[in-house]
Amino acid sequence: MFRGTFKHTIDGKGRLSIPSKYRELLETRYELPLYVTLQEDHLIVFPADEWRVFEAKFNEVSVFDNKLRMLQRHFYSMAHDVTVDKAGRILLPQTLREQSGLDKNVLICGMVNTFEIWDPERYEKSYDSFVKNSGESFAAAREYGI
Repeated sequence: MFRGTFKHTIDGKGRLSIPSKYRELLETRYELPLYVTLQEDHLIVFPADEWRVFEAKFNEVSVFDNKLRMLQRHFYSMAHDVTVDKAGRILLPQTLREQSGLDKNVLICGMVNTFEIWDPERYEKSYDSFVKNSGESFAAAREYGI
């Protein structure tokens, strides 16, 4: 499971080193390649097997549900498959780096079956918003029995 938050940097060629803890998981538990796409103002990274589960759920949605079709269109049109090189790095496409505001310094945040890549300032704003509105988030979790 992907857990924890790590500070990393993107090099001049757009490559990002995956935390060693995550690389171990990718080698032993998950299938490659990785799929990376834009989720609002940050990137989300899926191992191949988790991506297939996600795609299957999306494919169950009616083609007549316009709101979900718009989300699906946005999500998949920005998606890229990326490989992990021998040094444990992935190349983040420039369009995704620009859309998510990624420059050099990033935060990599574990989300159990996926992980996110954030610009530190955007992450801080998101975290501050969560703290101010955490009651809503916990109420939503209770609705799901969490």
